[in-house]
Amino acid sequence: LHSEQRAWILEEILGSLIKVSSRKRACNTYRLPGGKSVQFISVLLLRMLQGTAQSPEDLTAGFEGHSLSTKEYRMLLEKHQKAIDSASSSTDFTIRYLISRCARREGKAVTNEAEYRSFLENFTSDCVLLLGQPQWPAAELVVRVYSLHALELLDDEKADITLKTLSLESTAQIASHIACVRQALEVESNTKKASVLCPITTLSSVEDIQLFHKTTATLISYLQTQSDSNGSAGVISLYVSTWASMLIAILLKLKRLDSKQHSNGSNGPESQNCDGSTADEHRQNKIHSYELMDDDATDMSGEEDGSCSEYEEATLDGSLRNKKASIKARDIAEKRRAIEACLTSYMDIVHRSAKTVAESVSLADAADASKSVFSLLPLYRSFEMLLTRVTMALGASQVTLRSKALRALNSIATQRPSVLYQTS
Repeated sequence: LHSEQRAWILEEILGSLIKVSSRKRACNTYRLPGGKSVQFISVLLLRMLQGTAQSPEDLTAGFEGHSLSTKEYRMLLEKHQKAIDSASSSTDFTIRYLISRCARREGKAVTNEAEYRSFLENFTSDCVLLLGQPQWPAAELVVRVYSLHALELLDDEKADITLKTLSLESTAQIASHIACVRQALEVESNTKKASVLCPITTLSSVEDIQLFHKTTATLISYLQTQSDSNGSAGVISLYVSTWASMLIAILLKLKRLDSKQHSNGSNGPESQNCDGSTADEHRQNKIHSYELMDDDATDMSGEEDGSCSEYEEATLDGSLRNKKASIKARDIAEKRRAIEACLTSYMDIVHRSAKTVAESVSLADAADASKSVFSLLPLYRSFEMLLTRVTMALGASQVTLRSKALRALNSIATQRPSVLYQTS
């Protein structure tokens, strides 16, 4: 879809979906691994939003494994950021459209208000259930965008009380799911003693980058084997663009650090003495001084010994600085190679057909990888913010909100009892 046409197409589709009766929507369900199910209409809408992240260009162009120039990296970053922005804008439009149809205007009910509210509630609930599922990366995007709008509604004193109640219930449901995932990851980490996946930054170790590489490659390999039968357009594109945007941004930072390191190494203070002379010039000056002042060598011996001591100390400090700079430069180079190897593996996997993927990845392995990847996403890290907003609602002026907030806090505490011991 062209971006200028996408808004009205989405509006037409959303307007048509609401005409399907609630009974028919409830009858048609999509079964998930583990026995739970979601409505087919939610799956169709989510699949459409995922499809908007599909890049028309070669997804992995530039991942060939060799270092690119800063300009080429920036162009590559822009391409993948464009795919993410496309899916984000479509998702934001969808959520804003549904919320606007649920809100009363000047205290008067709008057409199909109850139907839109029911649809929004079911859609967001289904997306919460799909969080961390390998085939549904857009679920996190939908829930994250919706949670931001829900928090805005809770902060708006003039918002419709029915919408605020719905927002509070949804916020509690999202926080409860995050708490459940946290608990599962903690148990798995303690029992299997597996390494915990950490967010990748310029300070990350090479081992952390390699673990991220292994986990994400496992997930893409599974999706590639399912691509012919699953029909999930845009799934791999959304995953790869999200990860590539992060990794390329880190590569650019590492290149800047490397350039700064070389600049400091060539012109830094360690290559000069306090008078501005180099080490060779300093040694020549000392020899020349000894030749001129040979007669007074005995009288000046104390001063010369002090000068020599100072010179040796400065030389030692310079050697330590050079060694540290060398270690830092080597560390940066290793991180860059690890990130470039990660991008190259994405290219290798994406360019294979489903029938030629060498390694067989089970659904269980893919689910574990997807759950670990979910723990790095912004929604997962927003648990404390969501919990804080629920506790703030305990002091709301409306009795309905206070009672809903109490139930919401109870549902979160069921998954993570430690929240009851927090002082703030």
